[in-house]
Amino acid sequence: SAASDVYKRQLGFKEYVNAESVYVGPNTRVCNHVDDPFAISDSEEARAAYQDSLGACGIQTRGYSVLAPGKPLDFLSQRISMDSDNPVRIENVGKIQKFLREASMIDCNPETRPITKELVIRVHTEQQEGLQASAEDMEFVSQAAGKLGWLVQTTHPSGAIAFCFLASNKSKCVPALVDAAKHMYRWLQGALWRCLEMVPGQDPGWHISTDSSWAGMHALNGDCSSTTGVFIRHGTLPVKWLFNRQKLTGTNFEEDPVLVELENGDLNQDGRDDYIALSSCEGEGIAAHDGTKIALHLHYVAEEVGVQTSLPLSLIHISEPTRPRLIS
Repeated sequence: SAASDVYKRQLGFKEYVNAESVYVGPNTRVCNHVDDPFAISDSEEARAAYQDSLGACGIQTRGYSVLAPGKPLDFLSQRISMDSDNPVRIENVGKIQKFLREASMIDCNPETRPITKELVIRVHTEQQEGLQASAEDMEFVSQAAGKLGWLVQTTHPSGAIAFCFLASNKSKCVPALVDAAKHMYRWLQGALWRCLEMVPGQDPGWHISTDSSWAGMHALNGDCSSTTGVFIRHGTLPVKWLFNRQKLTGTNFEEDPVLVELENGDLNQDGRDDYIALSSCEGEGIAAHDGTKIALHLHYVAEEVGVQTSLPLSLIHISEPTRPRLIS
């Protein structure tokens, strides 16, 4: 890419192996997304040298902002700020207000949860009845899912379940799903000032939590799939979170096993499918496995960028029945 060429060939920076689009040079590290770079220098002299090197390569900039108490800056549409006690905060207040205005819900009353069981049941019932929303409403839901997806990826991980629900059902949009999208906007009104926060020196090290919901939606809409949840922070700052469906499916068993087709439609020779999570314990193990892979990758990234870290990594919030399997 053009940015890679600038940093590696013209400036002599090195791209990190485990962190794409992050470059390191003399006393300066740069995260660059398209034409939006975020640089961290070890000193004012290093910052000035970095700026001079950009100018020497003929790279035109529109000025720059330096993060300082009372002087926030914007990066990838997020606001980064710090106060006199040095906590760093990342928030999306302006972005959320823009989303609320675009949805004509800037003055809506706030909700405390991004989705409710009642809405999930209503959506499933209306889909079973064959109801369908208008083209205008389908576009409203599609836009709401996209906007919530951005916020879930950046500053509002607690909206992950609502995002997955909207995104997975928008192709079968029903009137109740429109209500779910509006409910999500009302939740954003209440979550407007939520942010990610890093307090230097407080609660240091990795904190890795994993969990699983085994066929958690089955009682609400008949969905037998299980989900994985992973939440990782370094110190007080959340750095990675994940909520997705597991490839295994949890099912209830009668006297005879229920045959479940694999993704490619094949079954084993004996007619049984071995790709079924038979218990919540197995679901927890899958979640722990996924969380461990993500945590190890972040450990390698931290080592490369010079963030203090160490092995072994410890997982928390794992159910007790899962522990013997993890140890073995």
